[in-house]
Amino acid sequence: MMPGYFIHIWLFFFAVFVREIKVEEVKKGLYSRVELTGEKLDQHTADSLKSVEWTKRNRSTTCLCFRLTITKSSVSYSQCCGTARFYLNNNTLILENVTERDEGVFIETIDTGDRTKEWLNVTLTIQYPPNATGIVVSWTSSTSVTLKCEVSGLFQHLMWKREGVSILEKHRHSFSERNQTLHISNITSSEYGSYSCIASNAYGESEKHTYITGHRAENGKTTDGGEAAIDLGIYQEIPDFGEVTPLPCVYTDFIKPRESSQASAAAQHFEESGYSEVGPSCREPVSNEESTACPEAGEE
Repeated sequence: MMPGYFIHIWLFFFAVFVREIKVEEVKKGLYSRVELTGEKLDQHTADSLKSVEWTKRNRSTTCLCFRLTITKSSVSYSQCCGTARFYLNNNTLILENVTERDEGVFIETIDTGDRTKEWLNVTLTIQYPPNATGIVVSWTSSTSVTLKCEVSGLFQHLMWKREGVSILEKHRHSFSERNQTLHISNITSSEYGSYSCIASNAYGESEKHTYITGHRAENGKTTDGGEAAIDLGIYQEIPDFGEVTPLPCVYTDFIKPRESSQASAAAQHFEESGYSEVGPSCREPVSNEESTACPEAGEE
């Protein structure tokens, strides 16, 4: 009987000292203004009020955001709740420009003169606009292409545009995966250009761009050429040269004069100018018909 007796006593004190525990959930967008409003204070509670406190509890820590002590007429705020203000007339804690660090469970404690406390637990969740991180372009054939918009976060709507103009679903354009994927069949060069996807929800939007210049192929394999430009270079193959056979004769720099008088004049000119006359080179005879033969060693 003893355990049941203590349970009844605990329930009695709980009913006396704790009047109400209210649990709420508030979802707000990034950098928005948040109002956490408790129960309206009746005249009896307001007359016997000793203090009001707001604390915040997140994963592993608990901090005091605000404290109002009526008997000492003191008000104090803490940095753990960012920019906060409390209004006693409507029992509301207001947070300005909330960010991710403001997420958590906010607990209000009202202490009255008769030791009665009222509790309010509010879970604050920050909502973010979606983030379009990229567009993946895949060529399924030389005339068919698929564009997929990669998005992080939750989005409500997703729109595709080409050169700033919305793309509507028609016989050659189709959408799938909640409009995340755009399929284009029988694409022509007139449809090349800038493509963009815009993801949005109630808290904002995000946009990503890519540029389609056409289907490319490298080494016989299909390439996804989303932002890559078409290679317009012209290449010419240059053949390798083989071993060059030397010419059998070395020709003189000047043509010899035919007449003897001219020959002597030319010889004198060569000596004055420092040139020497070079005749046909010799080589080993291959057959008896060749007339030019190398002199024997020692011959001048």
